[in-house]
Amino acid sequence: MKSRFFLSFILLVLLPVLSNGQSRHMMLRDADTAYKNNMYQEAESNYRKARELDKDVQATFNLGNASYNQGKFEEAAKYFDEAGNLSTDAQIRSNAFFNKGNSMHQAGDLAGALDSYKEALKLNPNDAEARDNYLSTLKKLETFPIHFPSQVPVTTFERYIETALPLISKPNPRYRGIDQ
Repeated sequence: MKSRFFLSFILLVLLPVLSNGQSRHMMLRDADTAYKNNMYQEAESNYRKARELDKDVQATFNLGNASYNQGKFEEAAKYFDEAGNLSTDAQIRSNAFFNKGNSMHQAGDLAGALDSYKEALKLNPNDAEARDNYLSTLKKLETFPIHFPSQVPVTTFERYIETALPLISKPNPRYRGIDQ
């Protein structure tokens, strides 16, 4: 009798925990499928639901991608920043800050984009796309000094980057995702 009661009690306690984990997995799977089919609103909804159960890097990062693809650039930047801060992996953090830079650039916050690209480059100095976007944004800020006050101190890193300005290409708006 006691063993039945104990088994029933264990099932009642563990069943909701197991079903939450499974439903989170299913939400992420459904969100990824919707995202791959360019159904970004549905993907966003499922990523949000998955984040309610577990605020992890994958759901947060991909929620940023879904927001970006809907033109919600400020919101996307917030999620990429959060994903970058949640992760301990340097490559994921670099990609998150690269995407944050693209989001801020699209939103018109060039100084914020510059800072995000710089952060991505600190984490991955060999990232050619982040370097190109950094240089392109820096060039735009020099063209429109209203966005970049002259009292901001110029770092050695920025001086080094400025020497490479002739190599500038237009910004790469491509975003990066986390593989499932």
